[in-house]
Amino acid sequence: MLIFSRGTRFVWTLLLFGALSACTAVNQSFEALKELTNLGDDVIEANQVTDVTSTPVKEGVAFDQPRPVAINQFKRSKQALTNQQQSLVSNVYDVTSNQHQGNSVTQLKPSLDAIEAHISSNASLPIPSMLFLALGDGYLALQQTENAMSAWQQSVRLNKHNYFAHDRLAQAFRQQGDFAAAEQHYNEAISAWPDFISGYRNRGILYDLYMGDKSRALNDYQHYKQLLTLAGDPTREVDRWIKEMQRATNL
Repeated sequence: MLIFSRGTRFVWTLLLFGALSACTAVNQSFEALKELTNLGDDVIEANQVTDVTSTPVKEGVAFDQPRPVAINQFKRSKQALTNQQQSLVSNVYDVTSNQHQGNSVTQLKPSLDAIEAHISSNASLPIPSMLFLALGDGYLALQQTENAMSAWQQSVRLNKHNYFAHDRLAQAFRQQGDFAAAEQHYNEAISAWPDFISGYRNRGILYDLYMGDKSRALNDYQHYKQLLTLAGDPTREVDRWIKEMQRATNL
């Protein structure tokens, strides 16, 4: 069929990725909310993390070998929100996560103004990275990309391990055509949390569709599949991507 021809794959994948990005933004908002609680580190024991394919990766390590313990550096280093700050952040995500129920994004303006006022009135005190992440997510929902990126950049300045903010920045730079900056932020995100599932998917798409590096795309898609499998999630889509990359790289 025409829609699956290699000549149209780029266009259709871009359309699909655009739709997925909207869903991902909402999902990541819920993930970010989870980060507000102190549930302990997401450390996966080494004996629980055995990769699920035997395809070698570029580092020369086979996927069927146990890999090192993955430590969530952001959870280990993040500054806790006060009750007031948690309420401010929750207000932003309550609106953005319920847009499909008819809530207008214009309801975000008072919530964002409240965060800005809180930051200004507490300028001499440490401000948690998560507060700027929420501020950026709110501005993105209002389609104020420059304000969103400024907030996310402040978020990673406050905590270089905030992989949520790095992932947001990477997607924004990709949309602007700055693929080197996008790659850098995806690298930072995955370095902060080596089991960041969407980080491998998004970086793989960057390599595949935008940078033409099929070998590195294959590597990321394989990691993505591995983590989906460990999470018990379906892999049908990424299985297709892996086959395409294997054909493209003759592996």
